[in-house]
Amino acid sequence: YSQFADLGVHEAALDLLRTRQELAQRLGFRSWADYELRPLAVTDATAAQRLLDNCWKDVQKGLVPLHRRMDELATSAAGGGQASSPPAGGQATLANVSQVDEAFFRALVTREMDAIKLAEFLPAASALRGLLDVVGQVYNVGFKEVPIDHLQSGWRSSTRVFEVSDTPSQSTSLSGRRLGFVYLELEQPRGSWFRPPLALPPGATLLCRGHAYLNMNFSAASRGHTKLLNLDEATMVAHELGHAVHMLCHGGTSQAFDDQPLDLLELPSTLAETVCAHPAVVAQYARHHASGGPPPEALTRSTLHLAAQNRVRYLQSTSVALGLHSGA
Repeated sequence: YSQFADLGVHEAALDLLRTRQELAQRLGFRSWADYELRPLAVTDATAAQRLLDNCWKDVQKGLVPLHRRMDELATSAAGGGQASSPPAGGQATLANVSQVDEAFFRALVTREMDAIKLAEFLPAASALRGLLDVVGQVYNVGFKEVPIDHLQSGWRSSTRVFEVSDTPSQSTSLSGRRLGFVYLELEQPRGSWFRPPLALPPGATLLCRGHAYLNMNFSAASRGHTKLLNLDEATMVAHELGHAVHMLCHGGTSQAFDDQPLDLLELPSTLAETVCAHPAVVAQYARHHASGGPPPEALTRSTLHLAAQNRVRYLQSTSVALGLHSGA
C-alpha cells in the first residue's frame, strides 16, 4: 500500500480528474459533478453533499458498535490491553486500526465470508425460480417460462424466456394482462477454438416495447459441476429483474425510458434487490445444492449486516467522489 505512490497511481488519478473536468467544461458544465448529477433529482453538488452528510450523520450511531469491536480485535492482535474508548457524541471512529488493516478487520467483524458460505445454498436453477417468485410478489406480477426454438429464433441455447403477466404471483396460471417477455442469460457464452466468446456488459436492456433482455454475464461452472450463485450475484439477478418489470410496465420507447431521472430508473431495481437480500427472504429461496435443506439462521442473518456495510461503503465512496469532482 505504501508503495503505490512509486507506481504513478497519484499522477494517473490527477490526470483522470483533470480530463473529466475539461470534458465537463467543454460540455457546458461547471464541474464533472454537475455533469453526473444532471440526470438525478438532486442536480446541485452542494445539495447533494448536504444530503450525503446527513445520511452519514444518521449512520454514525449504528457504526459505533462495529468500530468498537474492530478496535478490540486490532488491540488484541497487537498484544495490547484494552481498546481505547470511543469519543463522546456517538461519532464512529477507529482509534486502534490502521488504514492498511481496516478492510481485514471489517471483513472479520461483519462476517463477509458468510456470503461465500451461502453460495452452497444458492444453486442457480432453484435460486432463480425463488428469485422470480420473490420479485413477482414484490410487484404483483407472474413469471412463466416459455419454451422456444433456439435454432429458429436465433437466441443462444443458454437463453431462457419468461412471459410476464400482471397476474398476482400466487396465481397458478397467467390469466391477466400480458406485460411482455424477459430474455435472461445468466452465464457468459462459451467461446470456441476459433472464436472467443462475445462478452456483453451485464445489465438490462429494453429491446423494444414488451421485450426486455437481461445479460448477467456470470462465470460458468466447470463442466460437470453445478453453477452456484454467491449472494451478490443473487441480489444482482433480483436487481435486473426489477429493471425488467419497470421496462415492461413503462410502455414507451427505449429512449423515453432512458430519459427518466437516474434515481427514478434505479428505484424499482434497488427495491427488489433490497427485499431479496433480507434474511427472512433469503431463507425462502436458498436451498442446499446437495441436500436441499435451508441455510442455518445465523448464516442468513449475516446478510443483513453485509447489505448494511455495502450501503455504508457506497455512501463513503460516493461522498469522496463528489468532493473530488466538485472543484471548478
